[in-house]
Amino acid sequence: MIGFVNNNRCFACGKENPVGLKLDFRLENGQYKAAFTPKPEHQGYKGIVHGGIVATVLDEAMGRLMFELNKNAVTGSFSVRLNRPALTGKTYTAVGEIVAEQERKILTKSRLVDDAGVVVAEAEGVMVKLKQ
Repeated sequence: MIGFVNNNRCFACGKENPVGLKLDFRLENGQYKAAFTPKPEHQGYKGIVHGGIVATVLDEAMGRLMFELNKNAVTGSFSVRLNRPALTGKTYTAVGEIVAEQERKILTKSRLVDDAGVVVAEAEGVMVKLKQ
C-alpha cells in the first residue's frame, strides 16, 4: 500500500519548499480554496503566468483535497482550459471540489477565479483510488 506523508516539501503547497508556491488551502463548504498571487518568476511571457504553473495550481486544488479528506487517491488524469491569461501580481482564488465518487475513481473539478469572479482557468480531473 502506498501511503501519503506530508513532509512540507510539495512544490505547490509545501511551506518548507524554498522554490514552491506555498499555497495555503482551506476547506469551506465542500470546496478547497487557496489564494494565489503569481510572481514574476512564474511567468512565461512578460507579465503572463506560465500555463504549466496555472495547471499545477488547478491540479493541486483537486489532488490536495484528496489528502485533506483522507482519501487514498492520486491524479490519474486531468484536462485544463486556459480561458484568459493569468497575470503576475494579481491575486486569484483556486477552488477545487468533488463532482462524483465511484468505486475506483473520484471525479473532480477546479477553477482559478479573479477578484471579479471571472474564471481565468478551469480543470476536470479523475483521481484514482489506490488499493488499501
